[in-house]
Amino acid sequence: MTVLAAHLPLIGLLITARPLIQNGHLSAGGVVGAVTYLVTGLDPALRSLVGIVGGWGVTLAVTLRRLAETIAPHPRRPRPPSALRPPRPISRPPPAPSRSAISCVCGA
Repeated sequence: MTVLAAHLPLIGLLITARPLIQNGHLSAGGVVGAVTYLVTGLDPALRSLVGIVGGWGVTLAVTLRRLAETIAPHPRRPRPPSALRPPRPISRPPPAPSRSAISCVCGA
């Protein structure tokens, strides 16, 4: 990808250089300077950019995968048979005594 991105402008310059020189829009020295810039400046810069962004992309992908593994819920283990029994009924407190029972016990 970087080869195409770096060499495509160079190919375009070389294709259009002859008509530009013939029409007087560009000198031969200007073509040499543009070719030098594209070969020594643009190509290494694009290679470095792709390498840096690629390295960051791999690091980011690994970090996100590890985070996803950490956050993901674990599969449930089957419960032992004792845990599958229905719960015992809650014992209810005895009913409160009525007023007449309280008065009889007290003797009033």
